[in-house]
Amino acid sequence: MGTQTALLISPHGLNTDEQDALTQVLEKLAMDGMQFQLQPDNVQQAHLVILDDETETGKNALLRARTGQVKLVFSSRNRSGKNLISIQKPINLTSLKELLIRIFQKMYSQLALQPGATVLTQVNDFGPQGILQPDSNLFVVLLDAKEHQQYLRIEAPGFPEIYVNGNSKSFATRTDQNDIKKILSVPFEQLAITPINEQDFNQNTNDMLIAALYRLLWVSGIYGSNGQLIAGHDTSRPVKLRAWPNFTRNDFLPQHLRLAAILARYPTTIDELVETTGINQAEIVNFYNAAYAVDLIEFAENTAAQIKAPPPPSLNDKCRSILSKLAARLKLGV
Repeated sequence: MGTQTALLISPHGLNTDEQDALTQVLEKLAMDGMQFQLQPDNVQQAHLVILDDETETGKNALLRARTGQVKLVFSSRNRSGKNLISIQKPINLTSLKELLIRIFQKMYSQLALQPGATVLTQVNDFGPQGILQPDSNLFVVLLDAKEHQQYLRIEAPGFPEIYVNGNSKSFATRTDQNDIKKILSVPFEQLAITPINEQDFNQNTNDMLIAALYRLLWVSGIYGSNGQLIAGHDTSRPVKLRAWPNFTRNDFLPQHLRLAAILARYPTTIDELVETTGINQAEIVNFYNAAYAVDLIEFAENTAAQIKAPPPPSLNDKCRSILSKLAARLKLGV
């Protein structure tokens, strides 16, 4: 295969069977002439991080991994993301070998362009484009903390810490919402995101104001999504709002009122919203992500009957709802 730069490989949180499987496969690849160096367990500095996402050590490694590091995740569920590849558990030796060969070949070609690098900033086609990645976006980290009841400490250079309690769906910080927006623009690799426990959360926040995590999720969805859709969601799937967003307490833009007025009335898709409203798709996606994060999105079946707009009510109807009034004021044709 010619001269190659040795890949640095670091395992994190693998159980005994997974360690044995990885060792067997790597021995075979070494016999085939593949050049690599297996780092001690839990060393973060590596080209390829191999982890089990169902162990605390593996979860922590995934949180700390940089965007440019390739992550091979042993998982019971299918996962995708930028520079993230998953393989189904229990691990099949043949499947693992074939997957590692493909990964190695791709990474060798990139290392040839970046000699001496321990993070590959150019390996960008292992995951879908336009989709938020769990290892490179603070909004997704916060959403994951809410869904999996995680406790986190988030540190950004020059700003007070943010403490997250995913169990009670709350957060605490000494900073304000304007600073939170600035934190959302800090490059992800400059953030320190540390898993903590309930005791750590309570000890560090006993003199702070505790607020609903939904407020942080809304702001981070609007200002931290960067127009990229949450992984697993589809711009062609009809959705509607379960309830009206709390615009009085959360930041909102005029176009948010227009989008909410439509989605509160009948199911529609992101694609249709782009076509019918003329609002930039990125802004619609940001609104959708924020609404989903605070449990306001309801999925509908994809049938023409359900996504068809109802006939407009009469403008003389004195019993129009507040949603219809807002829609009329914003010239949505009701």
